[in-house]
Amino acid sequence: TDDEDASWKVRRASAKCLSAIIVSRPQMLSKMYQEACPKLIDRFREREENVKMDIFNTFIELLRQTGNVTKGQGDIDESSPRWLLKQEVPKVVKSINRQLREKSIKTKVGAFSVLKELVVVLPDCLADHFGSLVPGIEKALNDKSSTSNLKIEALAFTRIVMASHSPSVFHPYIQVL
Repeated sequence: TDDEDASWKVRRASAKCLSAIIVSRPQMLSKMYQEACPKLIDRFREREENVKMDIFNTFIELLRQTGNVTKGQGDIDESSPRWLLKQEVPKVVKSINRQLREKSIKTKVGAFSVLKELVVVLPDCLADHFGSLVPGIEKALNDKSSTSNLKIEALAFTRIVMASHSPSVFHPYIQVL
């Protein structure tokens, strides 16, 4: 039906609307983490690729604003956006890992973009999760169907992790990488 065909437009508009709120109302970041962030992470598995890219971009906007607003602050306070983001890291990694197993190159590139921004905002946040991401990196680098764009994103992400995490995080995977 026409209603179903148009539903992706509503989801896409919702993502863009949320993105506009994140950018224009940084004082609402904590509320965004409590209410919108879990829903955004759930929506990473959106079936319509263009909508999925908008959702990734909205999440990246949330990460960037968090970085801008909390520069130089600790994350001790349980209502701070940084602290709230840290609580979501396991869910983000799990959901992004699922995306790295998708067939679509565009999806994988978007997934690495999310991970890169996550590490920029929360250096060292993947210390406990890097191992679970290695198969996705390996596949992006070795798969015959991978584009140079995907390989560059995977390498850029790996470089950021290596620069921001202690060597013990990635040492076990040096052979593979």
